[in-house]
Amino acid sequence: MDQQPNNNSIPVKIKKKTAVKKSRAAGKKKKITKESYVKKQALSDDNIKPAKRGLLATVMAVITVAAIVGIGIFVWQKEVIKKNVGEVKKEADSSKIDFENRLLNLKDKLTGVESENTELKTTNEELKEKAELLAIAKMEFSNSELGIAFEYPAILGEVNLSISDEGGEKKFTGRFSDNDKLIFGGVSADYGKSGATTSAAFIDALGFSKKKGKYYYRSPSADYEIQPANIIKLGNGGEALIVDKNSFGDKEQNAGIGEDIGALFNLNNKDFSGLVFLNQDLGRLSLIDFGAMLETMEIK
Repeated sequence: MDQQPNNNSIPVKIKKKTAVKKSRAAGKKKKITKESYVKKQALSDDNIKPAKRGLLATVMAVITVAAIVGIGIFVWQKEVIKKNVGEVKKEADSSKIDFENRLLNLKDKLTGVESENTELKTTNEELKEKAELLAIAKMEFSNSELGIAFEYPAILGEVNLSISDEGGEKKFTGRFSDNDKLIFGGVSADYGKSGATTSAAFIDALGFSKKKGKYYYRSPSADYEIQPANIIKLGNGGEALIVDKNSFGDKEQNAGIGEDIGALFNLNNKDFSGLVFLNQDLGRLSLIDFGAMLETMEIK
């Protein structure tokens, strides 16, 4: 029995052809899609390149401006530094000149001071020599009315002698111009008897007397026994007595000598029988110098 052709085989062939066509169409479609993508990418690259070029130009412009500004700032700073250095140098030169002027002035002053010191030193040495000469230099005082003469240190100055007579009550006083703490004087025998004057001062005396080996301080009002601190022998054979408050013992009849040192002389004078010295400052005239002066006394 003959077989009949199967109608179902045709569709299979058609399906294969249709599948081939679809496959080709899909490939063609894919090809078109790739070309389109490449073209699209090219267009995108063309759009990006101008953007990159703009950005690069901007960056270059910024760099150029920064370079110009940087160069300007560098030049300005250099000028400022140069100017500041010049000003500093100028100030330094000015300070140097001022310092040198001060040094010169100081040197001049030091030279002046040295000159003054030299002059002062020379003057001081001269004064010292004069003081030494003056310390050993002697002056002489003499008075014919009183009948006395003595030498004394020139440092004491001039002797100023005054003699007063008040109704027969006479008194003399001698003072030294450069030592007011050293005085001498005496009174007449009737001094103070009228009541017009008082004889309270130590120098208001009549000298001293000596009886049976004892010494007495004589005043117009009374005589006081004394113990001389020292006895000086004079050239004419006479004596001079150095006394202090201890010379009068424990009595208060010290005739006002106090803490001072005194000396008693007897004179050959019709009005004044005695002369008394009173040294009130041994710091200005030492006891040794005081005694040496007393030893030169001449009673005429």
